[in-house]
Amino acid sequence: KDNPWYTTFPSFYDWFARLQYQPSQEVQWGILGFGAGDRYTRLALDPSTLDAFSQSQDPSFTWDHHFQIAALQHQHRLDRLQLNGNLSFTHHLREGTLSNAQERLDSRILGLREDILWVSSDSITLASGLEVYQEHLLAFADPQGLTPGLEEETMFLARGVQVHETIDRVRGGLYGELRYSLTPSFRLIPGVRLDMATLDTENFHPDPRLSARWDITDSTRLRLAAGRYSSFPRPEYLVEALGGTSLPSPTSWQGAGGVDQVIAERLEFSLDGYYKQLQNMYELNYDGSLSSGMSGFAYGGEFTSHYRLRDRFFAALALSLSHAEREGSPADYDQPYALNFAGSWTFKPTWNIGLRYRLAAGIPYTPAIDGLYHADTDSYSPVFGATNSARLPPYQKIDLHLEKRFNAHTWSLTTYAELWYVPPANNVMYVVYRYDYDQEAPVHGPGFIPLLGARGEF
Repeated sequence: KDNPWYTTFPSFYDWFARLQYQPSQEVQWGILGFGAGDRYTRLALDPSTLDAFSQSQDPSFTWDHHFQIAALQHQHRLDRLQLNGNLSFTHHLREGTLSNAQERLDSRILGLREDILWVSSDSITLASGLEVYQEHLLAFADPQGLTPGLEEETMFLARGVQVHETIDRVRGGLYGELRYSLTPSFRLIPGVRLDMATLDTENFHPDPRLSARWDITDSTRLRLAAGRYSSFPRPEYLVEALGGTSLPSPTSWQGAGGVDQVIAERLEFSLDGYYKQLQNMYELNYDGSLSSGMSGFAYGGEFTSHYRLRDRFFAALALSLSHAEREGSPADYDQPYALNFAGSWTFKPTWNIGLRYRLAAGIPYTPAIDGLYHADTDSYSPVFGATNSARLPPYQKIDLHLEKRFNAHTWSLTTYAELWYVPPANNVMYVVYRYDYDQEAPVHGPGFIPLLGARGEF
């Protein structure tokens, strides 16, 4: 309430519901629903970076973002055959509004997925599956020129790109893999995935993959994997204003390996490493143009540890080191280090307390180093420095969780309270600029959030 930038303070929600029906040990049905959303109203530019006249011209911006999923699930076990599938509907709405301009991306996806597992023998298992998605996107943007300060929320409105288009696409995939145990301790898994889509220029992706697992001892395991991974461009990047369906599909060749170690059946350690070679990456530039066909790479390692003492105490620690580049510059989500810790203690049969901590390097961004004045419109456009040559401050977050469970004969109710805290120095989400790009200002997220919730099971 003390921040003059936000005229309506951010509000958010999330929900989850699940109903399961199991008429027998072999059959299970379920209905699942969950969603989340947030909304706020703020000024487009930070008023603390503006003079008195520019403050009076600073437009008010309202952001609405909602995501909902409903799914029907099933599981059938028939001797050596297992079937798992779901039919889902997803609604994703992103809407940004200025007093005289608007952007709305309304996405609806109907999906079908079915996984089949057949245990042919003690040494051979066949896994296969298919998925089909019908995507419908209504993309609308009616900007009034460039609107600095909205790049993180709106992809078209901030960049002055006019869009009024409907995208309909069907995409699907088939996969199959052979899980072959050469010995009781060594398993080889060759596989392939085939993806297809309408609209896209590259509408067929064959992706071979191979993985192996070797149980060196009862407590030590070695894992190796390599393969090709492809994805189709997101529908909003296929609008005519960005070049239509000529955008190539991002692909990557990946290799990974890891070692797992278990000590006394309570303490687990894992050490993993990976490398990715990336191709056909794309990016929406500030001026509304689309850069595509970019290449890059990423590599890194992660150490994880888990400790469990029966059902009373659990702790997990993860440390990752990584590096990612695109066209010779740090990639958008390059994060050199990240540390995560989580602990949970059931100190009484119906009481649990938990702690979660995260420390991570800030993500990089491309800074504006100057502004170019346009006399005909009395406005400025940014002059950018080297790509991703600046970086946000490191991020820290501490969560405390306390829950109490009430048990009855046929139902249970769990109530919980949480406290989220992000120190002010580690709470920068992105940066914005003064109207002439002469001054940079960080945008801080909420630093302290209390939560109350309840979860029922019947």
